[in-house]
Amino acid sequence: SGTARKSVSIPEFNGDLRIMAVAVADHTFGCASQSVLVREPLMVRASFPRFLAPGDTFTVPATVFNRGVASGEGAIEIEAPAPTATEPERRQALIVPDGGEQTVRFDMKAPATPGALAIVLKASLGEERALQRVEIPVRPISSLRRLTGSGVVTAGDSAAFEIPGDWVQGSERCALNVAAL
Repeated sequence: SGTARKSVSIPEFNGDLRIMAVAVADHTFGCASQSVLVREPLMVRASFPRFLAPGDTFTVPATVFNRGVASGEGAIEIEAPAPTATEPERRQALIVPDGGEQTVRFDMKAPATPGALAIVLKASLGEERALQRVEIPVRPISSLRRLTGSGVVTAGDSAAFEIPGDWVQGSERCALNVAAL
């Protein structure tokens, strides 16, 4: 019998972990396991849409959980590229009792161009800090569209190609392939 200690870094995780130990000696072995609750004293969790379309408006409910910090006044702040978050709401004050929780809402708008929308929620209460990071895909409002064309240019002649300009900004790509016949 004996005791062992091991420190482990766990990034942004709250919940139950199962710790297992296995011992081997000569022709014998043994094992044991134990559940361990991992919980930060201050946590922030929000509910985000799975994806967005350019210009979508949406509300993010964000809950601050106080699991061991003295009751008091704190704040929650949302960081996102402007003008994604509506202005007076970027930072909100809140009072969260020890063992309690409080939910606030942020009204937001998806950017006008497709891509990824990175959002960071930061909560503070006393000396404790908590954050949640998320990246939401902003998909084009129309399905994938591909245009192709072909033509022949006689040696010594020139040719002009008109490339359509009605694409969703940030989603366009053009290629020209030339081959000898």
